[in-house]
Amino acid sequence: KGQYDKAMAYHEKALQLNSLATDNMGLVNTLLNIGDVCINTKQLDIGIEHFTKAWTMAKELNDPRSVAHALTGLGALHNACARSHGDYRTALEYSLKAIPISESLNDLLSLSYNYLSISNAYEGLKDFEKALKYLHLFNATQHKYKTEEARQKGIQAEYRRKIEDAERDRQVKLARFRE
Repeated sequence: KGQYDKAMAYHEKALQLNSLATDNMGLVNTLLNIGDVCINTKQLDIGIEHFTKAWTMAKELNDPRSVAHALTGLGALHNACARSHGDYRTALEYSLKAIPISESLNDLLSLSYNYLSISNAYEGLKDFEKALKYLHLFNATQHKYKTEEARQKGIQAEYRRKIEDAERDRQVKLARFRE
């Protein structure tokens, strides 16, 4: 909890600075970051407030990645609220809106979070068939994401190896040149 408190303090300061600088994109990113902290600290109402502001601003800035992030957060937070209030339809609404945006961005992580949120909402609504369908989509997307992440790490390692080889070759040539 202490680290989240520290993160929240930094984000609140960044929010003030971005407001003073009239940096709207910075404001959107900071609002999203605060919303993410609120998910982890279960500050549901504060998170919803910040994600809603971020969503509104991101739409105005025509930033689909931030729109999808805000919708994903709103879906997750409304799902958490629904456990005590029973309003799973609002969670579904936000998560379903995020799906096509995340698909267009090929954002597998966001897609998987939304599929899980949708599955949880359908489970709360006692529609177990749809809940299972979205749980399967979550698992498949998570697998694809982890496979892609591993592939990217492999590519990065190969590039690092090539750079190291090129540097070694350069050092050998430089040593030969000095002889």
